[in-house]
Amino acid sequence: MADSSLLRPENQGGLVAAGGFLFQDAYVASRIPGWLADPQFSALLKEGIGDVEVGYGHSADRKRTLYQVKDHHVPPAEFVSVLRTFYQKDQSAPDTYSTFVLACPSLGGAAESVRRGLSGLASAAPMYSERDRPLQDTWQDLTNKLKEIGSSIPLDFILQKVRFDTELGDLHSSDQRLADQFVGAIERCVPKWAGNPGLRSAYEALRNRIQGAIRITLNRIEIEQLIQDALNQFPTRARSEGIAVRLYHWEDRPFDPSESCDVLIDWSQHFDRKTRRVPPQDVWRDRLLPELERTQEKIRSSTDVRLIRLYPHACLSAGMAVGWAFSEVKGYTLAIPQRTDLWRSDTPTSDNLLKSEVNEGQRSSRALCVTLSVTADVTPKVNQFIRNKKAEFRARLVLVPDLGIGTMLDGPTALAYASQAKHLIRQAVDRFQANTIDLFYAGPLGLAVFLGRLFNAMHANVQCYEEVLTEDYMPSCLLPAN
Repeated sequence: MADSSLLRPENQGGLVAAGGFLFQDAYVASRIPGWLADPQFSALLKEGIGDVEVGYGHSADRKRTLYQVKDHHVPPAEFVSVLRTFYQKDQSAPDTYSTFVLACPSLGGAAESVRRGLSGLASAAPMYSERDRPLQDTWQDLTNKLKEIGSSIPLDFILQKVRFDTELGDLHSSDQRLADQFVGAIERCVPKWAGNPGLRSAYEALRNRIQGAIRITLNRIEIEQLIQDALNQFPTRARSEGIAVRLYHWEDRPFDPSESCDVLIDWSQHFDRKTRRVPPQDVWRDRLLPELERTQEKIRSSTDVRLIRLYPHACLSAGMAVGWAFSEVKGYTLAIPQRTDLWRSDTPTSDNLLKSEVNEGQRSSRALCVTLSVTADVTPKVNQFIRNKKAEFRARLVLVPDLGIGTMLDGPTALAYASQAKHLIRQAVDRFQANTIDLFYAGPLGLAVFLGRLFNAMHANVQCYEEVLTEDYMPSCLLPAN
């Protein structure tokens, strides 16, 4: 049987082990916008001779790129094996492939050194002739590096035909970074679809189609139509179900890409739930809050849907920040899963009330301390915080549920508490001419979001706090009064 036959066992890796190649499907979907940016891109085939083949042009003049996709860090021995495979395929099917690509999260040690050397040589080569000593010495150094890792593949073949896509980041837990890369590539490469909030739905539709397309050629027209259909279907679904916004940063389990969303906000690098690590105030101010604002503005400019289905496994400050970004005055309705219920901000409120107590403090201060104890009493730790920080407040407003601390809430009661808390806090702000509200809260995340969406009516900035392990409380986001 010929070495290049599609029926050879070594050329059927995907047919034997397709179940383990979800990463490969996600990678291919993420790279499609870049391929579409080339007017010559015509088709792709998964699990033909290699993992993925990408065609440019048509019929006899078609050029092909063959991809080998790895979902892990590639050490030198495997790097050499991939180069050998590329070379063998090129020798067995001359002129079939114009380019070979190794795609992986990273290369190890000497393999990465070779990759950098190849990149440097390719960049500098146009400056020199073949007789120039710098080019000859560099060529020799690279030849030696290849021999050191056990490769006998001709250097001129690697330079002319092999490319590397190794800037994929940490992809072991999910394909969400590849989804982000798909959306970003659309923004850069395909202007007609840029800014569409349905892009993540299009990515998922594309990934799912690729998953089932083993040994099936997908042509450009079919791929473009699939993306367009997903974008066309988005407004109808969004109006009935809302725009699904996923905030990912505070979860015990890894990110699950099967939990689809339209907008993903990934803050995981800034938080750690086990240690209760939260970012400092400048990160909230300079990165996280602006990202929320940009997300809200992008949704607002691209669709008239104002129903947001929020899926946050979030710290309380983040919940308040999301509510602040998608506020009541901007016309948003928020729907938040809480246990087995769905709390919505457009449902009637209950008749339950908050009990309040106001204690005056230092007259020279312009700060108002507010404690809202719903699931636990924050008073002892707030007292300790005030003593440790020697904090001074113009007054202190203490809020507790009339049902008692620790009572299970439903959506209507949470809405009632949020509305009354806004009213009582605003009264205290006006009475004591406060310009900052220092808010200490213990309660359900849904209530935190409902509070945040009302903060623009406070007439003062809201400084949120998080309970941390190293001390009682740490200041987190400062939500400006609008």
